Amino acid sequence: MKPIRNIIVLMAVMAVICYRYVAADQKHHQKTYIVHMDKSVMPSPFSDHVHWYHTTMRSVSKSSEMLYAYNKVMHGFTTRLTVEEAELLKKQHGTVSVQEETIYELHTTRSPEFLGLERGDVMLPESKSGGDVIVGVVDAGVWPGSKSLDDTGFAPIPSRWRAVGSAVTDASLYGYAKGTARGMAPHARLAVYKACWSGRPRCTSTDLLAAFDTAISVVKGMS
Repeated sequence: MKPIRNIIVLMAVMAVICYRYVAADQKHHQKTYIVHMDKSVMPSPFSDHVHWYHTTMRSVSKSSEMLYAYNKVMHGFTTRLTVEEAELLKKQHGTVSVQEETIYELHTTRSPEFLGLERGDVMLPESKSGGDVIVGVVDAGVWPGSKSLDDTGFAPIPSRWRAVGSAVTDASLYGYAKGTARGMAPHARLAVYKACWSGRPRCTSTDLLAAFDTAISVVKGMS
């Protein structure tokens, strides 16, 4: 019976060690959080809100780094914290909310149909409407040399803009479904912000917010 007793004791010791390891791993495991701050209550010693964000973040974690700072879509920042650090940050002065990052999957490559706008260009293929419109696109990015971005025949525009959805003949997907590919607004302009990654087809809420924040900054800079 002694060998059996020794085996049972050994298994119990191993179980305790494993439990402690898992508990420690969970305690130190970091997640990405979006921290919403109330800029109106920023303490007077701080002349810069980013400095305030950084100080607030470091008050709960000496090793965390700021991934993004937001100033247009919201006031706040993104960082990586443990669950315990996130709970502490919720209690800091000026913190409105601390939310874990959300991951969104890419669902469609057929945006016109998805948005219910697939008929407009078929009905008015030569319409010049939308020529003064700038369309902001937040997705997995585009290839600047694509024929669908060909702006031949367009009036002079700033070099940072291109056409949206020029017709591309004999388009296909690896030889399937051949035809003419045409965008929703062939005479509009395009501003693209890469926030999604096709290698692992997903978008994170932190990257999306950063893209929106940048887009708003660009538009305000043009006005």
